Amino acid sequence: MKLNFFFMTLSRFEVIDVWRGLAVVGMIVFHFFWIFDFFGFFELVLDEGLFLFLARFVQISFLFLVGMSLSFSFSRSSSGFYQRQVLRFGVVLACAALVSLVSWFVFGEAMVVFGILHLIAMGILFLFRLVPYPRMSLVLGLLFFVLAPVFHAQEPPLGWLIVFGFSDPSFVSVDYFPLFPWFGFMAVGVWLGSVFFPLLQSFQLPQCRFSSPLVWMGNRSLMIYLIHLPVLYGFALLISLWR
Repeated sequence: MKLNFFFMTLSRFEVIDVWRGLAVVGMIVFHFFWIFDFFGFFELVLDEGLFLFLARFVQISFLFLVGMSLSFSFSRSSSGFYQRQVLRFGVVLACAALVSLVSWFVFGEAMVVFGILHLIAMGILFLFRLVPYPRMSLVLGLLFFVLAPVFHAQEPPLGWLIVFGFSDPSFVSVDYFPLFPWFGFMAVGVWLGSVFFPLLQSFQLPQCRFSSPLVWMGNRSLMIYLIHLPVLYGFALLISLWR
């Protein structure tokens, strides 16, 4: 069933796309200030206060929604679910590799080694088999939160183990999301999806004029993620050359 308001419609599951769309807007706003601060146009402290709150809202929202989307996809149709997720994993991993390559040219040693797209790709790979067992996924997610401080307190014997969240003072990256604790949000998201799926069958969202563009952005979050960063970077670069 769809609701009509100001000649717009919003289906029950598009409320998730609205949430994702809000996260996309927050991502663009945060990255605008981050990139312009990087070029020296602003002098901002981005790891505290409202900027930190905005960053955490965006990051946690995307990760919760990865897990919830896995659960929704399975609940809608279990037929071909695993094949769809393997394809999805491949697409996200390819995008993550592209981000790493581009960031190596732009940031050098501070390149993206294991950023949020790498994390999401691993989350899809490790979680799609757990989707039929949401309580197990919840327990797994909570374990990642509980054990995170243990990993963060240790230096890795091998450099590549930083993907788990081991502390390495020499490691620098412009985008770093280790498995501990961030994987936990996706695992808990699988459980949340199993809880909310039946509720969304009859859920109705009061609408506003911003619903449609947010749904549109939410449906294209990966594409927008890949496009907005070079656009913002190029814009800031042009301004820096002209000033």
